[in-house]
Amino acid sequence: YVPLARTIASFKEILEGKLDDTPESAFYMAGDIEEVRHKTQPRKLSGSNLKTTT
Repeated sequence: YVPLARTIASFKEILEGKLDDTPESAFYMAGDIEEVRHKTQPRKLSGSNLKTTT
């Protein structure tokens, strides 16, 4: 569920072109613009996520 005010604000950002560089796939099944932005942020790698070979 996304409140109406948030939906309108998100739609306004789309119309203004603020998300033109965002891939369409990021919008699929997303609740609001913040979720879309979260999907497109590069993931930070920590030491535990890195694989090493010996």
